[in-house]
Amino acid sequence: MKLPLPEYLKVTTLGELYGEAQSLNLKLPRANDLTVLREPAFVGGLKVPNRFCVQPMEGCDAGLGGMPAALTFRRYRRYAEGGFGLIWLEATAVDGPSRSNPRQLWINRRNVKAFAELVQDIKQAGRQRWGHEAVVILQLSHAGRYSQPEGVAGPLIAHHELALDRQQGIPADYPVVSDEYLDRLQETYLTAGGLAVEAGFDGVDVKACHGDLTAELLAAATRPGNYGGSLENRSRFLCETTAKLRAALHGTLLASRITVCTGVKYPFGFGQAGLDPRQVDTSEPVQLVRALQKAGVQLLNISAGNPSENKSDKPERSLEALAKHPEKMVVTEHDPPEDDNMEGRPPCRPQGFARASLVRFMRQFEITKVIQRAVPAILVVSGGFSWFRHFLPTVAAGVIGEGGGAIIGLGRAALAYPDLPGDLIRSGHLEPDKCCLTCSACVQLIKDGGQAGCAIMDSEIYGAEYRQRRHFALDNLKEEARRCLGCEPAPCRTSCPAQIDIPGFIKAFVEDDIAKAYALLRKDNVLPGMCAHLCPVGSMCEGRCVTNTLQGKPIPIHDIQFAVAWSARQSGLTGARVPERDSGKHVAVVGGGPAGIACAVTLLEQGHHVVLLERTSRLGGTPELAIRASRFTGAHAEVEAILRPALCEARLWIKFGCELGRGISLDELRRDHDAVFLAAGAWGERSLGRRPDGVLGGVDFLRKARSKEIVTVPSRVILLAGGDSAMDSASVARELGARELIIVYEGPLSEMHWHMPDSWFRTEGVRFMTSTRPVGYQVEAGGKVSGLKVRLNQTSTAGGVADPEIVLEADLIIEAMGLGLEASLVTALKACQFGKDGLIKVQTGAAYSCGLPGVFAGGGLINGGASVVQCVAEGMQAGCEIAAFLDEGGLLRAV
Repeated sequence: MKLPLPEYLKVTTLGELYGEAQSLNLKLPRANDLTVLREPAFVGGLKVPNRFCVQPMEGCDAGLGGMPAALTFRRYRRYAEGGFGLIWLEATAVDGPSRSNPRQLWINRRNVKAFAELVQDIKQAGRQRWGHEAVVILQLSHAGRYSQPEGVAGPLIAHHELALDRQQGIPADYPVVSDEYLDRLQETYLTAGGLAVEAGFDGVDVKACHGDLTAELLAAATRPGNYGGSLENRSRFLCETTAKLRAALHGTLLASRITVCTGVKYPFGFGQAGLDPRQVDTSEPVQLVRALQKAGVQLLNISAGNPSENKSDKPERSLEALAKHPEKMVVTEHDPPEDDNMEGRPPCRPQGFARASLVRFMRQFEITKVIQRAVPAILVVSGGFSWFRHFLPTVAAGVIGEGGGAIIGLGRAALAYPDLPGDLIRSGHLEPDKCCLTCSACVQLIKDGGQAGCAIMDSEIYGAEYRQRRHFALDNLKEEARRCLGCEPAPCRTSCPAQIDIPGFIKAFVEDDIAKAYALLRKDNVLPGMCAHLCPVGSMCEGRCVTNTLQGKPIPIHDIQFAVAWSARQSGLTGARVPERDSGKHVAVVGGGPAGIACAVTLLEQGHHVVLLERTSRLGGTPELAIRASRFTGAHAEVEAILRPALCEARLWIKFGCELGRGISLDELRRDHDAVFLAAGAWGERSLGRRPDGVLGGVDFLRKARSKEIVTVPSRVILLAGGDSAMDSASVARELGARELIIVYEGPLSEMHWHMPDSWFRTEGVRFMTSTRPVGYQVEAGGKVSGLKVRLNQTSTAGGVADPEIVLEADLIIEAMGLGLEASLVTALKACQFGKDGLIKVQTGAAYSCGLPGVFAGGGLINGGASVVQCVAEGMQAGCEIAAFLDEGGLLRAV
């Protein structure tokens, strides 16, 4: 449901701010004396140096296995250096399945030392800058219905909430977690809490807010058993887990962040009055916090959900009416904390002040005040202050003075202005230009799958990622997709080697039918995500798009294709559709690159068994092993997702470390299988001859860079270009430290395999020499290369040189002049016929048959290393040809 655009106010002085509040009949807290914000607070025997708390906000920047990574350390170090007295570490999963995304923090035995280093780093940063240590709390969480530990939704729900189930596509018969599961989960929290103490955290928080499993249990009125129905049962998990933590973690500060009202329709809400979700009732929340106090909680952090206005012309739903009766707002618990509802307005528009924001803040303030008065012995954190920007201290001090909490929690304001407490303590005021603009770019980054940070105030780190994520965001791509003219016949389709129905899948995408859009893509391309990244779009579909001529830019076909493929994988739609019918026929596929995977999937979906042989330890071929990480890193994930069903059904076997000619022969494969598909790839690099020390093949260089075997290069590098690996080799060489890069190409630029703008050649430190023929190497006495000998053709752009042969000095030379078959592979396939180009020759009239009965080939073995999409198309077509051969009987397995 869309909201009207907020009404923004021009507020430049405190007087104007409080004047607006008064006009809305809101008594906004105010205190001119800010001393209380600098004063310490005491809780659980600990001293909080001041009244500022960093709210627990997921950064989505964890490393492998949930370990804190470089950006995690950076964020929290900045908070400590900025002077925050209480640092409430973000939601950290208690086990693997409960993670909200693959980049969420997860504390476990394998990474507890990394968490200990993070705590030490935070403490040390505070001591060095301020002479005191911040109190550091770890929030333990279980994402519940939002669990997607591997990037694919895996909801673990406490009960069926109709609106959310519909939103997430959860069917009515989807199982809820059992009471036994929740009993065991308490012990999991206990283990995680023990690890937190071992890591040095001052306290732990059992998260019960923002839709996680514990929060959902608080609203589980329809759930039977020990964890649903009555408030005692609904709060059982939170209270019992807290009590167990108190008993086990002697002296550790216990905290909880809870949502005290959700505003969801009865009977699925918490903190509401009767049947009306707009009416707040704090009676149950107060009972809950008193029970938590008995269980051992000493610190509370209050969330009150986020008001969400329904668009209506009724006078009683007007903003003025809401200002007078803020308790009647509809609240939604399904948005991030402190977030203004972004639906209905352009994403990430700096908002300044809005009347609705004032109303919402007052509502949160009043609820927090009720809680604080109910449990005066507990320290309560109040939130929702980001909207006030540089006026924040006056309001915050007023909140503490009026009993609306003892600690001021800052979320987005802390991301934008990590020095906020320190600036206030030193100067007595905040810098307006450093304050959060409440543009919600940080929230949008998370929604778009990125890492949380302030794209405005911390643009060096997060600005580029924000722009890239927005570029691929669904709402942005849909606007672009609507420009598609639906041509028939479509030039974009005819220029695609896979002949994808591009207008069809774009139309389905615009209509929000991801399943149909993906099905249309998948029909002709089993690896659409990989191809979306790696296809040379300028010479294929987008280069032929008629909007180039009519509108000045093409439809971003490949961006839309990537978005569809990614969304489909998130929804579990990408797995191979393995039929129940089992043909009993077995096919060996040699090579786990795009052609091999495409052929294997095609055969599996026709009921055949496949044995996939890959000489390395990972599937994906060149895209996984040699394409630079800055260009593409998703090959393995897409391949794994599509093959998983076939592996589970035992229709597919993968044998890693298997290479033709080394322990296995083509004759053996023919003897043991009904057909063989050769897709081992073209990994042999053209060379000037024997390579001295300091000369690498392009693919070899990329492999070593991808595996971190090479992490830096000399300052002066020469690249011999001409093949598809040249572009990636050049980019990686620059990324790894090459200050001077000389690209040498024997022909004109128009014939070179290069898919980036020509302006790349004019960047500082890059020199491009066309029509320049390399003839050999200059080698030092010790066998190390020192230069490249080249002969300048008459058409060379480097004219004016008297001697037609010169030496270009270099410390590293990369040969990326084109690909062919490796000598060892040619020997292993000596029974096949080869053409003059050194590639396998296929039979006339049988596009992929090698001339040997039951042996077929595709991909780099026959095309020398063409585009990924061509290899995929060939693999799928070869699969169909092999299926037809199998229908006729296949090999007799006795060749």
